[in-house]
Amino acid sequence: MASSLRNTLAAFTGVSLLLWMQLYQSDLWQTQGEHELLVSAAKDQKLDSAKSLQSIGQSQPGRHLLSEEDKSKLKSFGVKKLRKIFKPFFNTQTKTQIMDSLKVLTDALDVAGVEYFMYGGSLIGSWRHHDIIPWDDDIDIIVNISDWRSIESINISGYTLNIRTLNRYKFYSNNATDIPGYFWKWPYIDVCFFGDNGTHLFDMDPNFSKTFLYDKADVFPLKRRPFGKLNLKTPKNTEKILNQNYDISECETRAYDHQRQKSLHKENITTIDCRLLHRIYPFAFRSSLDKAEESVYLDHRLIKTVNLNAIQS
Repeated sequence: MASSLRNTLAAFTGVSLLLWMQLYQSDLWQTQGEHELLVSAAKDQKLDSAKSLQSIGQSQPGRHLLSEEDKSKLKSFGVKKLRKIFKPFFNTQTKTQIMDSLKVLTDALDVAGVEYFMYGGSLIGSWRHHDIIPWDDDIDIIVNISDWRSIESINISGYTLNIRTLNRYKFYSNNATDIPGYFWKWPYIDVCFFGDNGTHLFDMDPNFSKTFLYDKADVFPLKRRPFGKLNLKTPKNTEKILNQNYDISECETRAYDHQRQKSLHKENITTIDCRLLHRIYPFAFRSSLDKAEESVYLDHRLIKTVNLNAIQS
């Protein structure tokens, strides 16, 4: 057995999900102290707490006045150019298709008693927009690796759960579009897996295990949050979970094209202060007095207000 989990992860980078399952069922993940390095690494990745307090969605939009530098950037980009750079990827048909798939999958997981929660960019979308990030092109959820048999038993007419992919499964409508050279379709939902060492949850993908590592006290009990027309499960402390790996005050264009399964060149990736997009896309804001109430604004126009306590079940 490897002397540390770091060595283990390095040794098994790129292994199949089946092997990860075998590792999970062994004592490899139970060895005392093997996650100490990972816990430390995860803490090192946390963003400065003062910066996180300025993250998007803390208060009403009027309080997020642009600095002179930001105003200069907005003038330089222009709304028209920003719309082009951060243009929506889904059309009406494909967004409806993936959201329908998401509802079917999460309903099936609820019936099967499998805990899931929104993850990655989709969790950001729920926090910032109450929806998919407008320019995103897939959806991510994560489930416990110990539930893999229950997940594989899900059989829904008209949908496919592809289990032949490394590190994560893919769920999609049979009417989705073929991806040339690949044996799954787009748009799809990535079903990621987490392990549990008793105190922390960690992404089972070895590329993310060292930094996507979360204190269970920040995750459970799960809480429902808005995601489009759905109210889906998310970590108890979503903001803290997100701030560990992302700067949620920044909006970044896609780094990966899921429809074509290819990474995008770094020079084609744009990162800006999200406030520059307030006039273009809806953003969620939170009252400093009542954290249970969230309001979605497009520019200064109120779209909706949601009381999170009212959607828990």
